[in-house]
Amino acid sequence: MVTAKKSKFTLGGINFRIWGDVQEHARKILSRGYQEFLSDYDHNFVMDLLEYHPRREQKIKDVSHIKVDIAEKNSSHYCFFLVDNQGNSCDFSYKKCTAKTKKDKSIALYKLDKQDRISAYRQAIQYQIDEYLSLSKNKKCCICESRENIQVDHNEKTFISILNSFEHEYRIISYPSVEDYKCIHGFRFKKDEYSSEFIENWQQYHKNNAILQILCRTCNLTKLGNDRYKPYSEK
Repeated sequence: MVTAKKSKFTLGGINFRIWGDVQEHARKILSRGYQEFLSDYDHNFVMDLLEYHPRREQKIKDVSHIKVDIAEKNSSHYCFFLVDNQGNSCDFSYKKCTAKTKKDKSIALYKLDKQDRISAYRQAIQYQIDEYLSLSKNKKCCICESRENIQVDHNEKTFISILNSFEHEYRIISYPSVEDYKCIHGFRFKKDEYSSEFIENWQQYHKNNAILQILCRTCNLTKLGNDRYKPYSEK
């Protein structure tokens, strides 16, 4: 049973003063590492936490148990997995469990859809990123010249600015469906007749407009990125 009064929350029979305390409790459970079965105590907490996920209805409904395992999309993190009686499982992030009201859920769904779409856009041009890195003869950071933890980055025009320009120039008002996929970015556009042309146009546009460079992870993180995704469909 999930209840919320003013700034107090009760999940799994535990009272929390603020939502940050709820997330901290979730982190503590995950910090224990791999767990095939959660205790009844933790199970009840996680099931109540799931009620705040904006895509709760899309997750497994007949949950047999919950486990903690390495995230499928990020091997450096643990996450919760819902498991049914047939052994099928799906993961979810406690960080996305923020929909405390119907309005919150609507806003959260909107944000998730945009994030997933951006990931699908990135996945569609990932082969260009890989190719650039593969063909680069001098694989070192162009700022500090480090050869450790190098990454391919967009120079001059950011990825988001190129994406915004693409949608506005092509007057994009609808998108191919996005699906979960085991890949670097976690999502891709579903392949069908409509998406094929859409993806090809995007790939060519990115290829014509992107100027790439190699940075180390540290220098890449220090770059200022203030661009926001502004879909043409919301103009």
